[in-house]
Amino acid sequence: MTQLSAPSGSGKTTVLLGVLFALTGGRVIPTDKKKSIVRLFLGPDVCIIRTKRPDTLELRYYEACFKDEEAEGILRHWLSEDWSTVSFVFQHQLCAFFNFTGEQKLSFVERALFDGKEASMLRDQVRKKILELANTEEANWKMLSSLTDEELKILPFVKDYDSMNRELDSLIAEEASLMNLWKECSERSSLCTLWNQCKEDIDKYSTELRKEEESIRSIRELVEKRKFRDRLGHANSLLLEEASDEGWQNLVLHWKEFKQVEEFRKKYGYVPSAHKLEELDELLYLDNCCKANCPRCEQPLLVFVNWRDRKLDKVEVDLDERKNVAPAKKKEERQQMELLLNHRSTKPQWTVEEYEKALQIRKLGELATEEQVEKFENHEKKRSLMNALIKQEEELREKLNFMNQNLPEMEAIEKRIQAVREQMDHLRNISRISSFRPFYYSWMDTTRVKVLWLEIKEVFETVREHFVNSRLDFLNAELNSLLSLLFSGGMTGHFVYAKNFSLELEWKGMTFSNGKGLSGGEMERVSLAVMLAFHAALRPSLHFLLFDESFSSLDGDSLRTTVEVLRSCFASHIVWSTHHPDCLSDEILKI
Repeated sequence: MTQLSAPSGSGKTTVLLGVLFALTGGRVIPTDKKKSIVRLFLGPDVCIIRTKRPDTLELRYYEACFKDEEAEGILRHWLSEDWSTVSFVFQHQLCAFFNFTGEQKLSFVERALFDGKEASMLRDQVRKKILELANTEEANWKMLSSLTDEELKILPFVKDYDSMNRELDSLIAEEASLMNLWKECSERSSLCTLWNQCKEDIDKYSTELRKEEESIRSIRELVEKRKFRDRLGHANSLLLEEASDEGWQNLVLHWKEFKQVEEFRKKYGYVPSAHKLEELDELLYLDNCCKANCPRCEQPLLVFVNWRDRKLDKVEVDLDERKNVAPAKKKEERQQMELLLNHRSTKPQWTVEEYEKALQIRKLGELATEEQVEKFENHEKKRSLMNALIKQEEELREKLNFMNQNLPEMEAIEKRIQAVREQMDHLRNISRISSFRPFYYSWMDTTRVKVLWLEIKEVFETVREHFVNSRLDFLNAELNSLLSLLFSGGMTGHFVYAKNFSLELEWKGMTFSNGKGLSGGEMERVSLAVMLAFHAALRPSLHFLLFDESFSSLDGDSLRTTVEVLRSCFASHIVWSTHHPDCLSDEILKI
């Protein structure tokens, strides 16, 4: 037994790793730059880098990189399975067995057994297969859960998907044909109903019009005069009372005289009257064409003649003393002015149009009353409506003559359409259900296979239990022998396996399951006993045992006892690294 003694951080783990790799065919290459870093190579694809500042362990396997606890776990896994001649215990990992779950402990035991690796692999394969089947079964059932119980019952008996589609296409075409036929029947039925209604309305209005014809004939003229009166519009009531043909003639003459007076007013600036006529007797205004020229200067002169002192014939033919001319045409104007005195110069009260309208209204005589007008209008509306109905009836009759006369009854068509649609809905539902057939058959197959694999698992568990129990007797004997050497109080222990794996310890009248309740030093000694029992019972070909800073929780006497037991129970070589300065082994190497 070789002891490596050195303080923390001095490189004990690195030396142990170097020994390990030297024993397993690897090589150790210290780096040139930093003495605290050591690279360990095992073959061309594996490299381990150990550093103390900071304290790290790095494992590089091909292109993958693992660090610290992950790297330690991988190394431990490799060493425990692949290199049966070397066992390596990393620092503070001696008690790791008691931190395993029951299944992890069982896996540890199986890997430690000669053919346990194959059993463990088989167990993993069984579990993986059952898990895959369970996931597939769950996924298929999740798809099937949308179906009702009735749909699930008919799912195995649904028709072929293609044949259902062909039948569904045939029903869709039949439904379209029936719908066209139904529309044609519906249109013909509507036209027949409308045609019959038109005939009934025509008969009704015709009867009513015949009954009203005589009474309407008697009021027709009165209504027409009433309409003519309404077209003429409003007329003054006083004017209606006095309107007559003679009055109309007088009004026309009056307006003629009034216009003449207005023309005179525009021409001469005043309206002739007796007073104005007296002024004309003294002064007579002559037009430009009737002016005389001055004998002296030949300029036009206004000639005023005292009309009463002269005789008309003299004035017409002779000159006065001043040789001024009184034109003969003024005689005619004088006569016209005298006539104008008899004309009325006031504007008439009514216009000719108003008088004519009032005269027309007065001549109309008796007019229709409001009731008679309403009765006549209703009669005309009925006649107009009847004419429209007659025209519509003719159009409907022509349409009906052009339509197919051999159409089936609408009730029969509707019943067939309903039956076709029910069949289509049924087929669509069946088609929808048939889409679940792959999931259904997969679920059935998966369930059947899963049952088989569960049976395999049950058989495997039975064989597994028998396999482990067949090797526990010798293992428990070795364990108790080691415990009696490591504990003075006579601790006993045995492994128990029944669908799980545990270690039951009895010491000082107390039972400790899987080491719970033990101190750190006691746990280290129990762990050493477990490891040595496994090595003695299951790995007799082990030649090298490497401990990295183990038994750190033990005091001096317990440590010496433990080292002695370890050295006496393990005949091959042991390398133990510790920070303890005293030599407790066959030889000590101080770093």
